[in-house]
Amino acid sequence: MRLAIVAGLLLLQPCSASAQQQAPLELAPTSPWAMNYDADSCALQRQFGAEGQEVFFEIRQFGPDVVPQMVVASRQLALGRGDTEVTILPIDGQSVEVDAYAVDMDEGYVGRMFERELLVDNAEEQALLADFSAGWPGLDENQRERLLLARTMAQRWRDTQGNAREVAARGYTNVVRSEAYRSIPRKFFQDLRRQDSYRALMAEQAGRVTAVLVEHGFERPVLLRTGSLAAPLRAMNTCLDELMLHWGIDVEAHRHLTRAAQPLDYDRLAREIVDNYPREMLSQRQQAYIRVRLAVSPEGTTTACNLQNDYNETTFERTVCEAMFEYARFEPALDAAGQPIASYYQINVVFRLG
Repeated sequence: MRLAIVAGLLLLQPCSASAQQQAPLELAPTSPWAMNYDADSCALQRQFGAEGQEVFFEIRQFGPDVVPQMVVASRQLALGRGDTEVTILPIDGQSVEVDAYAVDMDEGYVGRMFERELLVDNAEEQALLADFSAGWPGLDENQRERLLLARTMAQRWRDTQGNAREVAARGYTNVVRSEAYRSIPRKFFQDLRRQDSYRALMAEQAGRVTAVLVEHGFERPVLLRTGSLAAPLRAMNTCLDELMLHWGIDVEAHRHLTRAAQPLDYDRLAREIVDNYPREMLSQRQQAYIRVRLAVSPEGTTTACNLQNDYNETTFERTVCEAMFEYARFEPALDAAGQPIASYYQINVVFRLG
């Protein structure tokens, strides 16, 4: 299915008490999982619900280190109001609030698109993170403190309401924007994900999943009876390996990088892009959410700009790629022997009206 964003980062209106108190509409699957091998992404797709209550659910990944994008959409269910919340049962202790876009798809489907991690940021994962960060040699104490504090603040953000929630949200934002947090090497997270203990935890959690609950995406909460995600996520990982081969990436070498490709001046790159909001799009009050994959040479130059979604105005896409070629410079990826190799870097660009 193709989709188009019809409004950017909405769902800020308060929802009614009746909507909050409604029992979820429980929907069983009506199709097996389908693995969609797209040119620049991998997507797990499945249909739920009988005639008159059909819901399409998609989990899409644009690379192995990218937070999955999810879509829930229906032809019959009206869209809801309020902040969309997603709970992966029984893994999540609390629902997770997500920034959601309204999307208009093929065949009359409308719904919500959002990002969220599948099986991380819970108590078990946080304990594993604390143990691993204590022994990782490239992390100093200040970085480790910021890392663990960010997880604590994120948990507090989810678990509180009212003013306390706003305070926790500001606290989390301040932590992840701090110099110490932003200086945490990407290799740390890559090394963490390669740990047998981490993989075992993710596989164990995937096997325990029974359902995904989406609140405020539609007028009534929707509970999708997904069943175990163990086999679907194994298929996703296989697809992602093949995707990287399609990009011309040495998959095995990337399992053992000593450094991933890193922008030399990320702040400047972001500033140059955001400050260059296309005038034509601004006058039309158009917004955009653009996923970009840059090919990075062993010398650290940008050799290709690949747009990973195709539902934005071409003016936005042209603006982003022109800026990437002009301003994006990198420390190249290094293999296990410390030698520069061809790699890639992914970035999301949001053009949003205030």
